[in-house]
Amino acid sequence: MKSTDHFTQNAVLDKSVIDSYQLRIERDDSYDVTLVMKIDKFTSASSTSPADSELRITLVSGDKGDIEGDHRNDEVQITTFGPEGHFKSPLQTVKKPIVDPYAGMSDQDKAQAIFNSRMRNPK
Repeated sequence: MKSTDHFTQNAVLDKSVIDSYQLRIERDDSYDVTLVMKIDKFTSASSTSPADSELRITLVSGDKGDIEGDHRNDEVQITTFGPEGHFKSPLQTVKKPIVDPYAGMSDQDKAQAIFNSRMRNPK
C-alpha cells in the first residue's frame, strides 16, 4: 500500500481562494482518494475578507481494471459532501491513462494545464 498527500494553499480561482488537502491511498487492486477543500468567496478581486466560506469533501473509491493499450478501465464511485448536502454517483467505468501526461510539471503548472484542457473541452 502506498499513501501520498498534497496540500495546496491559496489557489486563486475567479473571486475565490481555495485551500485544499488531498490524500491518496494506493493498493495493488484499488485506490481511495479524499479531497477536502475550503473555499473562501469574495465579493470582488480587491476584497480582503471573504463574504462567505464553504467546505467540500470528495471521496473517490476505485477498483483497478484491465489494461487496454495506453489506459486501464477502472470501476469508480464518487461521493461529494457540500453545503447543499451529499451526492453519491453510480458506479462507473472510466478510462484511466497509464502514462501521466503531466509528468515532470510542478503542481501549479499541472493544475493550470488541467484547467486549460477543461476550458477547451467542457463536459
